[in-house]
Amino acid sequence: MTRTLTENIARGRQAIALAQRKSIDTASWEESLADLERQEILCILARLAGLETQGRITIALLLGVILAVVAGAVSVLLGL
Repeated sequence: MTRTLTENIARGRQAIALAQRKSIDTASWEESLADLERQEILCILARLAGLETQGRITIALLLGVILAVVAGAVSVLLGL
């Protein structure tokens, strides 16, 4: 079975949480997870941009979604 990017991110978060509970250094894992999360954001934005060029969504909706994604990414990066 091939996992999706979203599934890999969820699995990475679980692995990091488990390792941290066992006092394992997860710094490099967290860097890899942040890279996956950035890739996911770029994929989402690319899909949304494709929808906009096809006239399916409005610019205001696109900007709202972008802001929500960025806010979510910031909170993930800050550990909120």
